[in-house]
Amino acid sequence: MKRRLPWRRIIAAVVAIGLFWTSFEFYRTHRTLDRELRSAPTAEPVSMEVDFSKPGEYATEFVQTYDNAHGQSFYLEMTPRNTEIHGTAEPSSGSPTQFENLRATLTVTGSGGRMILKRHIEGDPSSSTIEHVPILHPEYGGWTPPPEVFRIAYTWPPPKGRYTLRIHIEQGAPGLNNMRQRVFSTYELCGLEKLRATVALILLYIALALAVVIAVVIAVLSIRRAHRTEADGD
Repeated sequence: MKRRLPWRRIIAAVVAIGLFWTSFEFYRTHRTLDRELRSAPTAEPVSMEVDFSKPGEYATEFVQTYDNAHGQSFYLEMTPRNTEIHGTAEPSSGSPTQFENLRATLTVTGSGGRMILKRHIEGDPSSSTIEHVPILHPEYGGWTPPPEVFRIAYTWPPPKGRYTLRIHIEQGAPGLNNMRQRVFSTYELCGLEKLRATVALILLYIALALAVVIAVVIAVLSIRRAHRTEADGD
């Protein structure tokens, strides 16, 4: 008597293998997202020395390594020249007159010169686009006036890739001529960024559990069939 192929078990085995592979892909996705999220809080994709006290143009290339944040800020960090830091201090409120007369443009372009971001930076106190951001510096023992940090632009994070940041200063702010200045960028995180990695982990467990259940069922049915065949042969 011609034996029929166990198509149901063959199909179930293919499904189980597919689920095992899917769970592996979810594992890779979870690891990648988790690794990126761990490095995002301290990442500075942009860091460039500038001088907003006089007209000029500055440019730097940077690599976007994370695009799951709810925002990305560009900051101006200022440190008084030849100033030592002693003890602790209260956070400074920033002096609007420091940026008086400042007019500049910040742009981010992608491959082929594609415009990603364009922000005008105005230092006039009545229409200033510069936001003072007090930052706690534990290495200095508390709140410290130097360095002072000001947000000069905010945007939705562009996709991962290589970009060019340009700052064109049409008119400088003389009040900044005694300050060391650096533009840097950070990712703005709120905790929801963990959701994608968590979902990938949950799907990993679901796919793996289904694959194991199907594999166990196939093994049990195969053993029973083998015993039945032996019994029929006897």
